[in-house]
Amino acid sequence: KVDPRYFCEDLTEGKFTLPIIHAAQQEGGEQHTRDPELKKYCVSLLEKLGSIKYTRDKIIELENWIRDQ
Repeated sequence: KVDPRYFCEDLTEGKFTLPIIHAAQQEGGEQHTRDPELKKYCVSLLEKLGSIKYTRDKIIELENWIRDQ
């Protein structure tokens, strides 16, 4: 029996473990959408959380690191 404190801890902590990544990459199911409103909502959430800026900054950081090698 699984201790309830540790049940699906990866989901609780927002971790992308292998089962989560695998499920997201599978065809079919409800995890894929073509709904433009849902996509707009997701982008606005990513912007609100700073994820878009973080990604841009990380790309610049990695590009600079590569150029310095």
